[in-house]
Amino acid sequence: MRSKLDPTLILAVMAIESGFNPFAQSPVGAQGLMQVMTKVHVDKYETAGGNLAAFDPVTNLRVGVKVLLECISRAGSIEGGLRYYVGSANDYFDDGYAQKVMAQHFRIRAVASG
Repeated sequence: MRSKLDPTLILAVMAIESGFNPFAQSPVGAQGLMQVMTKVHVDKYETAGGNLAAFDPVTNLRVGVKVLLECISRAGSIEGGLRYYVGSANDYFDDGYAQKVMAQHFRIRAVASG
């Protein structure tokens, strides 16, 4: 699966969401590398074998990127999309989530570019 997202942005989301732990689980039900809410995105996991596929890194990455792309498209910007992704779309206060991801994104991009 190819997306138009900068790979370093995807890495930044994984870093902030799960610390790169493919078995991470949040108290509210988010799972895997991208901390996708499996109860919300059941349809996206159906073709991959159901909710347990959230712990498969490749499947979680594919679903998480798809969700993130939908969020960015809906919001019209990366920062707005990140607020949707974390569940703060209607509330400008996202506990600094978008800023944390963007700061991590710039750090990873700087390292990747040498």
